[in-house]
Amino acid sequence: SIKKQKGFTLIELMIALLLGLIIAGAVASVFLSNRLSYNVGENLGRVQENARLAFDLMARDISEAGGSGCGENLTEVNVLNGANAAWWMTYAGGLSYGVVAFDDAVVYPGRPFGNGERDRAAGTDAIHMSYAAGLGSVVTAHDFPGQTLTLDVNVDGIGTADIAAVCDFARYSIFRVTSVGGAGNTDIGHASGGGGDGENGTSDIGTYAINAALYRYNSVGWYVGCNNRVPCAQPGGRSLYRVALVNALPAADELIEGVDNMQMEFMVQGANEYVAPAA
Repeated sequence: SIKKQKGFTLIELMIALLLGLIIAGAVASVFLSNRLSYNVGENLGRVQENARLAFDLMARDISEAGGSGCGENLTEVNVLNGANAAWWMTYAGGLSYGVVAFDDAVVYPGRPFGNGERDRAAGTDAIHMSYAAGLGSVVTAHDFPGQTLTLDVNVDGIGTADIAAVCDFARYSIFRVTSVGGAGNTDIGHASGGGGDGENGTSDIGTYAINAALYRYNSVGWYVGCNNRVPCAQPGGRSLYRVALVNALPAADELIEGVDNMQMEFMVQGANEYVAPAA
């Protein structure tokens, strides 16, 4: 006999489709959840990596602040002009030990409050450090009348208009390089540059003997600024910046995006508790 052929009823088909949709939805939900978790983890890892890099760089700048390259308790000779000098002239000598902090209402020279790209965000602190940096070059001669220091090798690639520091066991001098010459750029000039801000007010940096050392002089700062991708007052509109001299000109590099604020406190000499920067 011929067997009767049976199929799905409409109700059975609808139930099967419903179950299939439920299973497909569950699979899609798990996929989207895993993708979201992956993106969150990746973004968090990127933020943590950027934070570690920024804190390492900031810690290095702070730990080296005030360093002359030749030791402590040396007499400072700074021949640079600049009662109203640019931010990179803030060498913070004396009792500040190479560190100057700017409260959230105090202008950081060269980084004004504003809403433009790389402008300092209102209501945030800033910090500035200065120090001798690099490996240092050995001085082989100092022609004082000729206003020229001669190096064995120009290790740090010091160029014209760079800020340099030369030091020995007794003192260190900060000056602007006015010329570079000789084989391998080993003749470093320190002539008077006139009366302009940032120029050498005098060529008299003192006399340095053989085996003194010459370094590039760093002047760096950290602040929270507007990144201009979204309005500065909105979430994601601010970043942490490091500003430094590059080829004798200031350049601000964005280190961490999404940093809305930076507030700092310091333990100063003679104090018993941390204090905010002076207003």
